[in-house]
Amino acid sequence: MEYILQIIGLPFQLIYAVTGAMFGLLPLLLIPSAFLLFDGDAEKVMETVNPSMAIHPPEDSTAVKSIHLQEYYLKAKQLFPNKEITRIGTHHLGSNDGMISINVDDEIAINGGGFVMYALKDGRELMRLQPNEVEYTNSVLNAMTKMHYGAFGGFFMRIIYFFLGLITCFMLIKGILLWYEARNNRKYTDKQQRFHYRITKLFLSICLAMLPATALIFLANKLVPYETPSRVLVVNSIFFISWLVFTTVGLFQKKFRKISLNYLLMFGLLGLLVPLANGYVTGDWFWKTISEGNWYVAGVDLSWLVIGIISLVLFIKTPQKAKPQTENRISTTTTSTKKGIKKNL
Repeated sequence: MEYILQIIGLPFQLIYAVTGAMFGLLPLLLIPSAFLLFDGDAEKVMETVNPSMAIHPPEDSTAVKSIHLQEYYLKAKQLFPNKEITRIGTHHLGSNDGMISINVDDEIAINGGGFVMYALKDGRELMRLQPNEVEYTNSVLNAMTKMHYGAFGGFFMRIIYFFLGLITCFMLIKGILLWYEARNNRKYTDKQQRFHYRITKLFLSICLAMLPATALIFLANKLVPYETPSRVLVVNSIFFISWLVFTTVGLFQKKFRKISLNYLLMFGLLGLLVPLANGYVTGDWFWKTISEGNWYVAGVDLSWLVIGIISLVLFIKTPQKAKPQTENRISTTTTSTKKGIKKNL
């Protein structure tokens, strides 16, 4: 069964690894381009990749009292009738030379995106990029982003990405435990076995701690007020700090089974709070969004509800202690002649 899962998940893992590496190494890739092609100006590189960044309003603009974004939304819908509006961004909002950019995409093709930019002062169109006219330099970053997040192929592709992601996580944790099991024998000294045990516990804690940390970032996204300065930074900081804290908690546990059960409990409890937080803050309770046909919001809440319940059921049903014949052992003695052992499962 594990070989089947490996074969099924291999293409997804390859795409995810390549696109993820590109995002992580993007600054290193842009530095040579900036120096060789743009005389060291990194902003020109980004303007080439994203043309909307090439327009800079003056800083001494006079303020405007009111802006009606709905009319620009409707104009973009008429301009791109067969596309979905995926993002609306404002530039220099509140000034007489403010602008609004509207991104569209069909969410099917890899390079099916485009955008239009309007001046808020008089509604004049400043720039337009038709989806069928996207150049290579403008499409690479967008294509990599859509491949990394599964934002193509429609809703069915997102479901496939979700299950392939679960398979990848399962294989990763299974590989960590198999690595430890292969080294839990008398070929290795007691010092080496203790090192293998600590490394396995560290990797296992890092992987499993991401479960409650992911639930916590969903909660933070709802509970942190929108008027909070640098809100995105605050929400992201909550995720990474909580990931570190949860990982540290796992390092104080001695048995692998206890580590897994503790993270299941935390993940289940925090996961159940996600739909409650969304309903309390926004009023979009899942029964309300279902009746309104808002399937995306309802799907997120129901997914967290089901995952939280499953996690708690697994925590309750899983025995706290393993059977004697399935327990892994690691020697805690200083010499191989002593028989004291320490059970890690």
